[in-house]
Amino acid sequence: MEAVTIANAETGIGRDLITAGTLLTSEPDKSLQKALQLANGKALALKDLRQTFYDRICMPYSPCYLPPYEHVFRAMERQDGVCHFPPPRHDGGRDVEAFFNAFGFRREKLVLCPLLQGAHIPGDHLGFMLLFVGFALQGGLVSTPEVKERLGTFIDRHFGPWVDDYCSLLPLETDSVYLALVAQAVSESVAGARDLLSSH
Repeated sequence: MEAVTIANAETGIGRDLITAGTLLTSEPDKSLQKALQLANGKALALKDLRQTFYDRICMPYSPCYLPPYEHVFRAMERQDGVCHFPPPRHDGGRDVEAFFNAFGFRREKLVLCPLLQGAHIPGDHLGFMLLFVGFALQGGLVSTPEVKERLGTFIDRHFGPWVDDYCSLLPLETDSVYLALVAQAVSESVAGARDLLSSH
C-alpha cells in the first residue's frame, strides 16, 4: 500500500511539474484562457494573454522580460531596487544538459514555443528543467534508489532559492491573473519536487 501511495505522489507531482513547465514554454491557448476566465470571473482576451507570455516570459528584447535561465538569474544584481541581468551564455546550462543526457531527455522533441526551439537556447531554462523532472516522475524513472538519488541531486543543485525569487518577481508590478497563476504553478510544483526528492 505504501508503494502505491508513493507512486501516486510521484505521478501527481510529475503532472504538476509538466503543467508548470508547459506554462513557461508554450504560449497560452484557448483551454488556458477558459480556465483563467472561470477562475477570475471575467473575460480575458487570448491575444492579450499571448502578448503577456511573449513580453514577460519569452522575448529577451522586451522591457518586461524576466529571464528564466538559472545561470542568468543567479547572476542578477539589484541596484536601487532594479534587477539587472547579464545576457545568457550558450554554455550556461552545461551542467543541466549533462543530467538531461544521462536520463535520455531530449528537449528537441518537446512541443515548445518556436522561439525556444534550437540548440542556441541554454538548457537551464526553468521550463525545460520542470519538464525534465516531471517526465522522469511520470515515467516511473525513480523506481530505483540510485535514480531517485540522482534526481534529488538535480533538485538540490538547480531548484534552489533562485526559483523562489523568479516566482516572486514574475507577476510583480502587473495585475496579470495569468502571470500570478504561472508563478503559483511553478512554486507549488517545485515545492512538491523538493519534498519528494531533495536530500536537504
